[in-house]
Amino acid sequence: MSLSDKLALLASGIVVLVYLTYFIQMVKQKSTPNPATWSIWLIVSILNSITYVQVADTKYQGMISVTMTVFISLLFVYAYKKKKFTALKKVDKLALQLTGLIGLIWLVTGEEKVANILLQGVLLISFWPTIQGLRKEGAQESPAPWVLAVLAYVVLIMSMIVDFKGNYIALVYPIVNGIVGNGVVAILAVKKNN
Repeated sequence: MSLSDKLALLASGIVVLVYLTYFIQMVKQKSTPNPATWSIWLIVSILNSITYVQVADTKYQGMISVTMTVFISLLFVYAYKKKKFTALKKVDKLALQLTGLIGLIWLVTGEEKVANILLQGVLLISFWPTIQGLRKEGAQESPAPWVLAVLAYVVLIMSMIVDFKGNYIALVYPIVNGIVGNGVVAILAVKKNN
């Protein structure tokens, strides 16, 4: 197994820690998940795991999107059943509609690379309700899972760079979703908890 594959597997392992940490925080009521963010993540992660596995250079690099999908699905069901979500707002509904539109574009065109790039835009938008909740609406998030998520995607990027094959499209997902989206939430959560 190459260093690239080992790093990709490590990134997926860190993602498992991300969602286990988040689950514990939900149970302890230290996080208030936004229903739009999590609904979008559920829908997009399913589409993303299908398209990113095709975009990534190796199956190990694509594995992070599958791991994320499994855990998002489990956490979504838990949050829904235990009524852990915040209220749905207009901007949340708009983000959900964009997700559906991109899913439709992918189904019609069948273009994995195009769909995957568009999905990254939706994923970035999906962080907005959580960001707004932290900034203005009294939502609560512990920084730990968000910081761990950034770390997971940094490790995935390292996996790609170690054996870089010129696949810039594969870098979009970990940079946009992993570092930018999770990073902004992590920073706001750190500020709010200090």
